[in-house]
Amino acid sequence: MKLSKHAEMRMNQRGMSLEKVRFIYTYGESLATPGKAVLKRIRKRDLPALEKHGAISGALLEKVLHRTLIMDQTESTVITVY
Repeated sequence: MKLSKHAEMRMNQRGMSLEKVRFIYTYGESLATPGKAVLKRIRKRDLPALEKHGAISGALLEKVLHRTLIMDQTESTVITVY
């Protein structure tokens, strides 16, 4: 996973750590967008499965829920975060 300069800037502006971005990148659901980018996010309905497998802690849970990564179509570079 690579971060674009824009993604790094947005992470700083929005208080997202690299740990949160990596978690979303690893466990987030991938959704194709009309512009050929890929949106990755953790949804509330995904949480029980993540908790069951011990992939998420309570503290990290609240911080990654409703956060989104926009990635290039190969899912190798994070373009922006929100």
